[in-house]
Amino acid sequence: MKIASSVLFLAAVSFTSALATPKADNGLTLEQQEKLAQEIYEKETFQEGLEHENSTALEKRQGYYYHGTNWHFNSPSPYSFMRTLHYPPSIYYGQRFQYLYTNYNWYRGYWEYDYSFRSYWNSDLIFRNYWFAQGYPYGYSMYRKGGKYYNYPRAAKWKKVNYD
Repeated sequence: MKIASSVLFLAAVSFTSALATPKADNGLTLEQQEKLAQEIYEKETFQEGLEHENSTALEKRQGYYYHGTNWHFNSPSPYSFMRTLHYPPSIYYGQRFQYLYTNYNWYRGYWEYDYSFRSYWNSDLIFRNYWFAQGYPYGYSMYRKGGKYYNYPRAAKWKKVNYD
C-alpha cells in the first residue's frame, strides 16, 4: 500500500508540475523566434526612436529619453527594479519590460492581475513585441495597423492602446 500511495503522490506532483510550466505554443521554434527578432532588428531602422540613418549606434550611446529616464532597451534592468516585482517575468526583454511596467498603468494592470498575460509574455516573442509596440511610439511597423501581427490572436483579449 505504501508503494501505491507513493506512486500516486509522485504522479500527482509530476502532473501539477507539468501544468505549471509555461509553454511556447505559438507555433514558432526557438530558432524561428530568434530569426524573427533578428528580422525585426534589421528591418526596423527607427526602432529605437532616433529617426536618422545611424539610429542604432546613437541609441547605444544615448538611449531613448522618456519621463526623466534614459532607456537602453538592449541593456538589462537593474536589480533594484527586479526585486520590487510581485510577479517577476522569466524574460525581461532588455529594459522593455521595465519601460512598460514603469510608465504605463494599463500594462502594469495586465501584468499584475492576469496570469495568461504573464504566461504569454514569458513564452511568446511576437506577444512581447506586440505589447512593446503599444507603449513605444517608433518602429515596430509589423505590430501596428496594417502590419503582419496587428491583429495577433493572443493579444485580442486585451485592449489595444498603441500609436496607430
